[in-house]
Amino acid sequence: MAKTRADRLLADDALAIDRAKAALGADRKTGQPKLIQTEYRIAAPGLKGFTLRVEPNGHAAYWVRYSVNKVERRIRVGVRGLLPYREAKISARELLLAIDKGADPVAAKQEHQKTMTFAELWERRKHDNLDEELTAGSLANYDGSLRKYGMKAIGEKKIADITADDVRRLLDAIRDTKGKLRRNPHNATLTAVASTFTWALGKGFVTDNPTQHLRPLAAPPPRKRSLKPEEVGKLWNAIGTTPGINPKVRLALRALFLTGQRADNITGARIDWIRPNLDVANPVMVVPAGKMKVKTDDHTLPLPPAVVALFKEAIALSPASEFIFSSTKSSSGHLPRFSIPEAMEAVCAHAEISDVHAHDFRHLSKTWLAEQQVPKDVRDKITHHGVSRIEHTYNSAKLLRPVHDALQKWIAHVEAVARGAAGVEATAKPVPLRG
Repeated sequence: MAKTRADRLLADDALAIDRAKAALGADRKTGQPKLIQTEYRIAAPGLKGFTLRVEPNGHAAYWVRYSVNKVERRIRVGVRGLLPYREAKISARELLLAIDKGADPVAAKQEHQKTMTFAELWERRKHDNLDEELTAGSLANYDGSLRKYGMKAIGEKKIADITADDVRRLLDAIRDTKGKLRRNPHNATLTAVASTFTWALGKGFVTDNPTQHLRPLAAPPPRKRSLKPEEVGKLWNAIGTTPGINPKVRLALRALFLTGQRADNITGARIDWIRPNLDVANPVMVVPAGKMKVKTDDHTLPLPPAVVALFKEAIALSPASEFIFSSTKSSSGHLPRFSIPEAMEAVCAHAEISDVHAHDFRHLSKTWLAEQQVPKDVRDKITHHGVSRIEHTYNSAKLLRPVHDALQKWIAHVEAVARGAAGVEATAKPVPLRG
């Protein structure tokens, strides 16, 4: 086993990878060079038996070697690249101290892996997330997906027994009421399971990842869909005339139509997001950064008079609520997210217009404003689309007046086509809608 200076290896353990690639053997059939397995002892004080082992494929892992009753044992500390070297050194020192006191970590690990379930593995990962390997948002998303879809299928299975077929079966069960695979929950659950096994592999809890050959469901191709101005008017009118829709949902749909916001930021809007209040001349709604898809900044949205009127009407329906679009039937206290797509299905059927979603209002309004030559930075402020890192660092302009004027221009267009305006509106080009 080759020796190397500890300082050089610790500063850049890629040195060991380079040495492994330099130790070439020859393939007997092709005569071409091939990698051979190589192991390097890290000669650091208190770390006797700590090694870096490089496999023929170039992957490397940290190991601890020791003997029990003159029988050599080895236990993997973690995979290089997944487990930082500093953590690997700490773990190796803890293992070697325990071995000196008579412990046999290989036997203990084998015994533990016989009984450790996926649910226990996930709890361990959450507990060990002290270095914030996962952000709070990712941790919450993973936890939600696993609790809803993963745990009932593999939660009680031993991690050593979980196979790719087990994961495929749990993913295949994520379907809607019509039996169609639900792409977003499917992919979110796969990511949570795969990420957890990758973490476990790096920590040495498992020796392989059953998800390594599984792939997420591909996104469907963009819809080829256009709306003519008269169709825009028909949709707007249908929001008000479709029977059976909750009055607050009608108001929320119209607010989405006029502002081009994401559904959650309207259905979950709080009254205290309004600054200073709805009775001043030019109020704004400030959505906290944590509620936005791009969580870099608060989203400040000017509220033209038509939107102010919608908000006031919604608040008047439940004046004691802290939410603009409140709901006593929802545990959150505001309109649930599924209320919007359900209502849109009914609205489209009533208007005899197919394949339009509430999220399409964002594309619809932004495309129309682009055709009116409204600058891109103003359009991006409306939809809170991200900008480059440098632009975000050096440009903090909110462009409230240009954004207000652009929204007012879009609102005037919607009102005009809803009245069945003729002339330019009737001959305008279709506005493309994208999924």
